[in-house]
Amino acid sequence: MTYSVTLIGTPGNGICGIGEYTDQFGEWLEQKGTNVCRIAINYEGRNPIHFFKQSVNAIRERNDVIHVQYHYSLFGPHGCWTPVFFLPLLIASRFLNHIVVVTLHDLRIPEEVDGVKALGAKVLNWALSLCSDQLIFLAEDVAEKSHFQERQYSV
Repeated sequence: MTYSVTLIGTPGNGICGIGEYTDQFGEWLEQKGTNVCRIAINYEGRNPIHFFKQSVNAIRERNDVIHVQYHYSLFGPHGCWTPVFFLPLLIASRFLNHIVVVTLHDLRIPEEVDGVKALGAKVLNWALSLCSDQLIFLAEDVAEKSHFQERQYSV
């Protein structure tokens, strides 16, 4: 069976390592026979509409899997547009049978920050957990501190 995957990350233009990682991952998937669509997000974007539109664009591709390369700093100041981006993906995964996978390049741990940042980290982590079918951590120590349910993530 051939799968189709929409990869979402920063542009692979050499400025952001996540974009380079996403391009390499996409090339590897294509070598394995997977159909890959690439959607770039503007990591310097401050407009929530951009993030919402890119999420909707990923859903419109109608691929089997939507795979997001996530770092909180890519989704607006302090990750504030994360819920705006992931809400359409939540709907897609629940009602349109898309599988949403998120690779976490970094994650804010609420216990490691104070005050409003801790609350923000809890909200962002809750949104990621709610909207993802599978979370992939690139760092084992972050996975252990994250408090996500083990069934939902891999390292």
